[in-house]
Amino acid sequence: MQNDRQPTSAAFAVRLAPDQLWRASASTGPILLVWIRGLRSDGRPAVIAVSFDAGFADEYSLVVGDRSPLAANLVFHTTVETTVDTRALIDLVADRIGVAGAIDSVRTARAAGRPVRGLVVGRPITSRTDARIAYRQRLARALVELSTPRFDPDLSDDNDAHDLPDGVLADRVRSHRSHRRRRAA
Repeated sequence: MQNDRQPTSAAFAVRLAPDQLWRASASTGPILLVWIRGLRSDGRPAVIAVSFDAGFADEYSLVVGDRSPLAANLVFHTTVETTVDTRALIDLVADRIGVAGAIDSVRTARAAGRPVRGLVVGRPITSRTDARIAYRQRLARALVELSTPRFDPDLSDDNDAHDLPDGVLADRVRSHRSHRRRRAA
C-alpha cells in the first residue's frame, strides 16, 4: 500500500512513549506498522516492525492475538528494528499494548541463540529459500526509509535562519564534485 500523503505534524500532538503502536511512512513509501521499543536520548523512537500475517513470523517474531488492540494477530518482528525519524510517524494506532516484557524475552533469547519459551512465536527458518527471509528483508528496507533523511524540510518552524542562501548549496555540490574528480585523476 503506497502512502499518498505526507506525514503530518498532527502526530506530534501525542507524546511518544514506549509500548505504542504507530503507522509510519517515508514521504512516498509504503505505510508500515511500528511498535516503539524505547526512545533514544535525542527523542527519536527505536522501533520494531509489526505485521498482521502470522505466516511470516519466524522463531524470534512474537505473535500476539488475544491481547491485540486491533482484534487481529499482530506479529512483532524483533529481528527488524531501527531508530526512525519522528517525521515518519503518521498516527498513533494503540497505546500501552503490554508486550514490552514479552518482546524483551524474545530479544534476550535471540541474543543468547536459544529458543523462545512460553510465548507464541513462528516456526524456525531452516532453509535459505524460506519466503520469510525475503519478507523480513523487505520490512528492513522499508524501515531504513524511515530512518534516513528522505523527508522534505521540516516546515513546522517559521525560522528560516537554518536555510542556505540561494545558490550556496549548488556551489558546494559543484565544488565537491570538482574536488572528487581532481583526486581521482
